[in-house]
Amino acid sequence: MIFLIDEFYVYLKTEKGFKENTIKTYIAIIKNYFKYNYKITVSDAKKYYIHKLKTTESTYHQKNICYALKHFFSMKGIKLRIKSPKLVNKRRKCLTYKETIIFLESIKDPRDKLMVTLQVQTGLRPSELMNIELGDIDLKKSEILIRNTKTNDERKVYLTTKVSLLLEKYINQRKSNSETKKLFLCKNKNKGLSLYQYQRLLRKYSRKSGIKATPYMLRHTFATLFIEREGNLLILKDLLGHKKIETTERYIHECDAMIKDQYYKHVPDL
Repeated sequence: MIFLIDEFYVYLKTEKGFKENTIKTYIAIIKNYFKYNYKITVSDAKKYYIHKLKTTESTYHQKNICYALKHFFSMKGIKLRIKSPKLVNKRRKCLTYKETIIFLESIKDPRDKLMVTLQVQTGLRPSELMNIELGDIDLKKSEILIRNTKTNDERKVYLTTKVSLLLEKYINQRKSNSETKKLFLCKNKNKGLSLYQYQRLLRKYSRKSGIKATPYMLRHTFATLFIEREGNLLILKDLLGHKKIETTERYIHECDAMIKDQYYKHVPDL
């Protein structure tokens, strides 16, 4: 099985050109497939897929299972005819302004404070936050160049005075002899912080503050608060790194406070 997984990695990387996060997801699915002794046959693949459709709630994950199987069997020269489920767009969860303040106040560690504040004030994707390097930061211009993006398009995000001060203080205290150029380092280790470690930190502060927060919830919090403050939708699209304006428009439909405010402002007085 190890040989097959290695072969699949090379196939996804070189022939399909997928990013590491996508590859990791697909490989985890195929490992799970073999864990339960399914064979490389169309009938077994369909049995596995049907089982997962019944036991997996997330339509997004069901879609990943579908494409992981299709790509794996395609690599083996087998055409697998299975349909991807229609995605159910659930409302994205985010923090209110008050919850955000309480959550931030529960964090005392300078590095952790900076990470959360930076994400909630820029809307960076979690992977983008973890991939920031020292050379990407321009404190004089109060901006960061985001290079390793989901869409492969570079963009800039901008820093408030508060974030700039936190960032400057952290950089001055950061290990100068570190071998990695990554901004955020592990404690007592000479390497960059991983996304998994960031998720664990947020769980710790969620317990401490009594407010649940995940990396993507912080991204959604930035976008929602930006919309509530009547920020320009096209500007938000660029800040978030969206390809399509339709993706950004979802935040309007999910922003209850803005919808309610606009309703009472413009409802006909009959």
